[in-house]
Amino acid sequence: MYRKKRSDWSGQLEFILKDLICLQVSFVLAYILRHGWRSPYAQPQYEQLAFVLTVVDCCVLVFCGSYIDVLGRNHWQEFKTSIRHTSILMGIIFSYLFLIKASDFYSRETIVVMWLLHTSLSFLSSIALKRWIHVLGQRRRSYRSVLLITDKARMEAILDQIEKDIYRNFAITGIAVMDADIIGTIVRGIPVVASASNIWNYIRANVVNEVFINMSWNMVLEDDLIDQLYNAGVTVHLNIAKLSQNMTTKAIERLGDYTVLTSSIHVVSSRQLFFKRVMDICGGVVGVILTGVLVVMIAPVIYIQSPGPIFFSQERVGKNGRTFRIYKFRSMYPDAEARKQELMEKNKIKDGMMFKVDNDPRIFPFGHFIRKHSLDEFPQFWNVLKGEMSLVGTRPPTVDEYAKYDFHHLSRLSTKPGLTGLWQVSGRSDVVDFEKVVRLDTEYISEWSLWLDVRIVWETVKVVISGSGGE
Repeated sequence: MYRKKRSDWSGQLEFILKDLICLQVSFVLAYILRHGWRSPYAQPQYEQLAFVLTVVDCCVLVFCGSYIDVLGRNHWQEFKTSIRHTSILMGIIFSYLFLIKASDFYSRETIVVMWLLHTSLSFLSSIALKRWIHVLGQRRRSYRSVLLITDKARMEAILDQIEKDIYRNFAITGIAVMDADIIGTIVRGIPVVASASNIWNYIRANVVNEVFINMSWNMVLEDDLIDQLYNAGVTVHLNIAKLSQNMTTKAIERLGDYTVLTSSIHVVSSRQLFFKRVMDICGGVVGVILTGVLVVMIAPVIYIQSPGPIFFSQERVGKNGRTFRIYKFRSMYPDAEARKQELMEKNKIKDGMMFKVDNDPRIFPFGHFIRKHSLDEFPQFWNVLKGEMSLVGTRPPTVDEYAKYDFHHLSRLSTKPGLTGLWQVSGRSDVVDFEKVVRLDTEYISEWSLWLDVRIVWETVKVVISGSGGE
């Protein structure tokens, strides 16, 4: 019988409790530094703030996953996570105090000092707690004994990788090399105890509770070895995580009656997708209302300068090749699509994967203004509400652009298209290399998080107001 590794939640519990303690310590110290040796809990308003801090911190810890894979993070990654977590927490607290109109009562100096203290304490206590977990594990000598079954070529690399994991709760106590007879050899202080010819005899004659099978994929074990191990009550760990170095995100799942290794450019949880959709709906509602206001101001000018429809719609390609109609305020003359072919030789993007022309003659005067400030994009909030687009994603190509895509270009369509994205806030008018656009979009998808979406939305607001990066 094998005791399964504890869940991600229980593995994070001690770190969550540690963070809540650090938050209260930071809160008390910041108050004392500002107000002297008095307890903040004696003040009703500060006692209420302490409660709100605790609730908000719990929500941020859970929903942002601040301590997911905490034992696998190095010091620099831990420091960045501490800064991100505390900044989100304090951003919410500042917003809360502003909304309840209590920001004048609380000392801003106290809040800022608490911000700095909590970041430092959270980082240092995480490092200390991880070190304590490692030392405690060594003192208890609770390592599980595991027999490694592998081939000669990868044997040392596997041992080297295992040694780097200082938080492991198992130890390789013997090695079975399946493609060579080197029994008796000592590798990294671990004896080679078996080969392909006598591994079963070794297991029968010795106490073997668990085996880890990690072999080259061009090597095949005896058909019945794993079944024999299973029937003998031996726990088998079979490596399937090295199919490709590019498959950085993997998960074990069931597909019908099959156990499969699932990999994608980025694997997200249902919870993360839920909150992204909530953000889309909230942003979409606000955006549609603003679009209604803009119609009143923009529509007459568009009609006067270029009689015709106020809105422009076009078929675009979305997630994984799905097509949909995108909506914009019209910024070009009605014959713009017919004149596009005439301007192809002036296209700044020479491979024709996108279309961008300086001083496009198809745009009427007011069209330049609404494009500069991205006002023409506002009707797409309706696409966001319908679920065809997201607030943040990758810009959807036209059907003719999509037809020119090479295989690796399709990676930018592995997520729902967005109103804005990493490319847009990186100076879209200055980016004339389509491969760079693909790299930026792929970077966004592979590193996606709700926090990244919030940052891009904020950067987009600044770009729209300043008019930089438009057209």
